[in-house]
Amino acid sequence: MQRKLKIIVLMVCFSTLFLTSCTKKNNTLIFADAGKVWWLAPTTIAKEDSLFNKHGLDVQTFDVTTGLASKNAVLSGSADIGMVASTPLAMGAYTNESIVILCCYVESDKLLSVQSRKKEDGSILSKETAVQEQVAIVPSTISEFYLYRYLEKFNPTLFEKKQNNKLSEVHLRPPDVVNSMKANKKVNSAVIWEPFGKKMSTEANIEEFREGEIYNLSLYLITRPDVLKSKSNEIEQFVNAVKEASNLIESSKKMEIDKVRMQIEDLYDYETGWLLPLWFDVDFTVKDKEGDIENMQRFILEDAEIAFQLGKKEKPLKKEDIAHLFNYMNNR
Repeated sequence: MQRKLKIIVLMVCFSTLFLTSCTKKNNTLIFADAGKVWWLAPTTIAKEDSLFNKHGLDVQTFDVTTGLASKNAVLSGSADIGMVASTPLAMGAYTNESIVILCCYVESDKLLSVQSRKKEDGSILSKETAVQEQVAIVPSTISEFYLYRYLEKFNPTLFEKKQNNKLSEVHLRPPDVVNSMKANKKVNSAVIWEPFGKKMSTEANIEEFREGEIYNLSLYLITRPDVLKSKSNEIEQFVNAVKEASNLIESSKKMEIDKVRMQIEDLYDYETGWLLPLWFDVDFTVKDKEGDIENMQRFILEDAEIAFQLGKKEKPLKKEDIAHLFNYMNNR
């Protein structure tokens, strides 16, 4: 009798442990995060202020260096959720990558810039002469696409060279662009995004040119359809936590003391006020409604159009080519 009782007790304990393990597994999401980039503040705040926990989630993160790496982590199964800009989404749509967008959560037209070495006599360059050959870029990313738009507006001569693949360029990884301006005298200008751009512009001999409206940087949270199906509730709670963090950021901006900005500056060991010039130029509002989808489609299709014009793709995309990206938002 006692032996049977022990067996029953063991079976109950095993069942309890099994169910607990399953529950924990179902509540766990793995996020491929570029956590050291300050303008990804919503997910950073959601993690630092325990908003994910508040929404019943165990969010495990690992750092990646680019949005492309985050997208690839999702595609490979290393992550459940990733973050990515419109450019990798456009490139992936050509091969019908199995990705769905959860929302747009960062937008700005001020996060990219052209950085140029001043002339030898110390005079300041103009927007028309800011891009100098050789120009350092990160190929096939927002860096190169911003360069294309910039030249199209300000420098027809170099724009024609770019179109004909005759512009003298140096292709580098993002951190190496900064180093190239310091160490390589042959690199006289560069196109880069934050936080690298702000670090470069602090150099005494570097002039910075930002041009809004020619290119909008929008960032998206993404997942795979199979993850969305198996963890639909967890995915929804993840987005809700990011929404809460985004609302907190936007509310804090209106206060006399912007506590969230100060928290981010302290987290990344920036000087107080370091983010002020750009912090208010970033819209951290989560966008996932029908009207928002139209803008997202436009940004992705514009990037696909640039890729086509640069000869990286044989044809531009159409709306139907990217329809699958919006299945989550359209079916909510």
